[in-house]
Amino acid sequence: MKVHVPKIVDHDARRAELAAAMRRVILRDGVEAASVRGVAAEAGWSAGALRHYFPDQAALLRFAVSLMLAEVPVRTARHLHGGAWTVDDAQALLEEVLPLDDVRRFEMRVWLATTDRARHDPGFDEVRELAWAGIERICRVALARLLGLPPADPSRPLADPRAELEVARTQALVDGLALEAIHYPERMTPDRLRRVLRAHLDALVT
Repeated sequence: MKVHVPKIVDHDARRAELAAAMRRVILRDGVEAASVRGVAAEAGWSAGALRHYFPDQAALLRFAVSLMLAEVPVRTARHLHGGAWTVDDAQALLEEVLPLDDVRRFEMRVWLATTDRARHDPGFDEVRELAWAGIERICRVALARLLGLPPADPSRPLADPRAELEVARTQALVDGLALEAIHYPERMTPDRLRRVLRAHLDALVT
């Protein structure tokens, strides 16, 4: 008698496969194309099989956000060290949230789609706030260390109001550079983006 052995499905591997397919679709065709059918086709799945994991496009977008929120802190943590910081250190940290390669371009497109979706879908407001707060903290850490200020909780404003104002100015610059790099990649090239950011940081320390 033949015994039927249920097939063991590695759900983590399947989610990783879907994440890779979703990244390719978003980078090639934009977030709008990352529908259940679009991602399923890219992954070589049926739409029904994908809906087993993600019932609609909103669920896919939340999954993309979760990837972003998990990966950015890991990358930024690699730049933190206890010694005196240089402009190079601050630049390297801030570049982690700029669309300088496919990974960061994917994250920026997801971020833009999330902020747009949150305008009419309250379910996205929390992730929108989390992403914004994350960028603010990165800017605060970069500037506090660059300016030699005492270590502080990056979720709280710096004690020096002038330094905190520079945090807000740096965040606005980073956001603007990222936006231009996505919408005008032929003008805001990676080299130009880096040079503009460097000029800002050089001005801060002089």
